[in-house]
Amino acid sequence: MRGVVDAEGMVMDAAALEQAMRTAVVDLVDHRDLTRDVPALTGTITTGENLAVAFHRMIAQAPPPGRLVRVAVVETENNRFECEATGEAS
Repeated sequence: MRGVVDAEGMVMDAAALEQAMRTAVVDLVDHRDLTRDVPALTGTITTGENLAVAFHRMIAQAPPPGRLVRVAVVETENNRFECEATGEAS
């Protein structure tokens, strides 16, 4: 997240961020067949890179605009995929 640090020392309340992630992504994809059961992923090859981009798009709509900087999808301790605000996975 990006933004001004408030008087409590936070850019965004961690509980609000967790709820936004849960509502925007986790509740929609957890224990689901991603290619069949998740409309936002229809037609998407569900690689880690593509999931990072898709999840970024899904989460970016939840917090205040412009605050989301990066989304990371961690498959294993050796496989991590990140998408920054530009929409490019790395």
